[in-house]
Amino acid sequence: MNKKSQLSIELIVIMGVFIVIFTALLSMNIKGTQNQKQINNFDKINLALSEIYSSSEKVFMQGEGAKERKLIYLPGNIRGQLIYENSLIYNVSSGIQGVNQTISRKLDFNITGELPITEGYHWITVESFGGYVEIK
Repeated sequence: MNKKSQLSIELIVIMGVFIVIFTALLSMNIKGTQNQKQINNFDKINLALSEIYSSSEKVFMQGEGAKERKLIYLPGNIRGQLIYENSLIYNVSSGIQGVNQTISRKLDFNITGELPITEGYHWITVESFGGYVEIK
């Protein structure tokens, strides 16, 4: 084998090693970005539930007839919602692992209505009816 062909083969091997390393680093970076996006989505859902929780407590304390409108934002990974007795519950897809998780808030009084589940901004109305609060 002459020196030129040996040099070419060495260069190809070195470039191959760099491509493998670069691909591995890029793959880890993409997975890290997806995990961070999922954490941000959970934070957005927690924030929305906290807003609804705060408004519900506020109108309940003010008594029958008290009403408040709130603008909340929801990400697109919500699989379902449930208002059960005194609990606000969102069922959320974790995306990467394909596992559903539950994010919830528990109130000291009964609550009825329906929570939005579609991605985007939503106006919700929280109204007190004396012994319970309704979300529309």
